[in-house]
Amino acid sequence: MVEKLRSIGMNIDVAVMGSGPAASAMAIRCRQLGLRTALFIEPARRKRFAMPQTLSAVLRPQLEALGFWEQFQQIGFRCQYHMSSAWGSNVITMRHSICSPWGPDWFVNRHVFDEKLFHYALSRGAMPLGVRILSASWLNDRWILDGEDTQKSTSALITTKLVVDATGRSSVFARHLGVRRFSFDRQVCISARAIPRDAPTGEVLVESEPEGWWFTVPTDSGDLSIARFTEANLLGPADRSITEFEQRLRTVPHTSARIATILPGTIQTTMASTDRLEVCAGNGWFAVGDAAFACDPLGSQGVVRALESAERVGDLIGSYGTHSQDSIVAYNEFQQKTLERFLRDRQYFYSLEQRWPKAAFWRQRSS
Repeated sequence: MVEKLRSIGMNIDVAVMGSGPAASAMAIRCRQLGLRTALFIEPARRKRFAMPQTLSAVLRPQLEALGFWEQFQQIGFRCQYHMSSAWGSNVITMRHSICSPWGPDWFVNRHVFDEKLFHYALSRGAMPLGVRILSASWLNDRWILDGEDTQKSTSALITTKLVVDATGRSSVFARHLGVRRFSFDRQVCISARAIPRDAPTGEVLVESEPEGWWFTVPTDSGDLSIARFTEANLLGPADRSITEFEQRLRTVPHTSARIATILPGTIQTTMASTDRLEVCAGNGWFAVGDAAFACDPLGSQGVVRALESAERVGDLIGSYGTHSQDSIVAYNEFQQKTLERFLRDRQYFYSLEQRWPKAAFWRQRSS
């Protein structure tokens, strides 16, 4: 069977599943190690509007290590110099980037950032494969992947020393292996786009309310992206409608003061929970980014953790190779410590809001 695979299939060192920042960073790192690396890409789906994100300046060393810093600067993302919040009080407070040793953060269009990093990975020698994996078998310290070419509708057989699951919250490969995923909450994000009312250019605003919190950020087109974060079980049947969204918006004074009009047809709902895999590595596989551990967006740490986890896996492969039990143990311990640190930080920041101690949303996060 292996001889047949060699004649009609592909033999690689690393199969990276996904096309987001974690996948691209992992592929770049593997190429730096001289490994034959393929990026398994999901079929193209309709792109929804992606809320602009604030990308922390602490990422610069990781972008430099990937060799992507110069290209990142050329994209021209706007700097974020300050953030305003009404958290724990109805009074607005402001945090300026001058307080950070790393300097200002950036407003990032994730579609643009993800695409640029992905194409940079391809320029480093990663091979793109539009293959959907149907089954996977571990044999003689290698994975045998039986898949389907999504463009040609033909079968594909691939052998690889290592699989990296970078498929986001769906964690496709890990779940195929039977690894369970655990959620710490059921937080969702209901977002829309809006025409601003004299909002200060470049200002981010976070505002809490009894059943969650709101986040507004300017977009490249000059309007505002506005999002409400709450628990799924606190939503009523009509809460995803623009009418209910506007009614909820009126209860948060600072956020509503920024909005002139909600743009019709822009309401969408996405998952925003904190969840993780039971284990993040095993024989011949690792999970990175959200596939390993997806965190509450309050800290704007998603891309940071994606690149951080890819860097960690790359370091372990460089030190131990692709089949070391030491690297599996070390990576699972790394993810466990990352989770524990995040949960402590999350509890601290949510516990700063004491105005609604009996409200279900806040009680769950402060204890």
